[in-house]
Amino acid sequence: MVPKLVLSHRAYLSILLHTAKYPHQTVNGVLLASSTTGGEVIVERAVPLLHHWTSLSPMMEIGIELASTYAADAGLSIVAYYQANPTIHTHGFGPVGDRILTKLRQTAPDTVGFLVHLDELSSKSSAEVPALITNPAAHVTLNNKRSPIRALELIASGLQSASFADFDDHLENVQLDWLNNPECADQDWSG
Repeated sequence: MVPKLVLSHRAYLSILLHTAKYPHQTVNGVLLASSTTGGEVIVERAVPLLHHWTSLSPMMEIGIELASTYAADAGLSIVAYYQANPTIHTHGFGPVGDRILTKLRQTAPDTVGFLVHLDELSSKSSAEVPALITNPAAHVTLNNKRSPIRALELIASGLQSASFADFDDHLENVQLDWLNNPECADQDWSG
C-alpha cells in the first residue's frame, strides 16, 4: 500500500534547493520520516545525496548507508527517493534510479519515488505539490501551501543554494553539513 506523504517545508526546500544548485546534473536524495498520523507519513527531512557520482558507485552506496544510519540515530526512516534529471523531458528514473528504488524497497516496501521537474515550479502552478512527480497512486501534500512560493524566492536569491551541500560536496569539504543543511530550516520565514 502506497502511503500518504505530507512533506514538511524543510524537506520540500531541501529537494528544490538541491535541484536548483545543480540544474545541469542528475541529483538525488532520500526523504526521512518519523511518524505516522492517521495514515499520513510526515516527511521531516530530505537528505541530498549526490550530483557527481549518481551511478551505482561505491559513493552512492556509502551515501545511502550514511543517510540510513543518520535516520536510524534520529528515530527516522527512509520513506522516499527523489531524483532530478538534467533534461526536462526525462520522464523516468532510468536504470540507476530504478535500481536504487528497488534496493530501498528491499527494506521498506512502501518507498515512494519522486521525479523533480524544477521547470514546473512557478507561482502559477496548479499542482498540489509543484515540481514533484510521483506514482499517481501515491498521495502527496505539503504541510505548508506557501512552500512553493518561498522556494521560488530562495532559488531566485541564490543565497541559500550557495551554502547548500550534498554528500558529494561534503566529500570535497568535510565541514559542510550535508545531513542537516541548516539553511533549509528557513528560520527567518514565518510562512
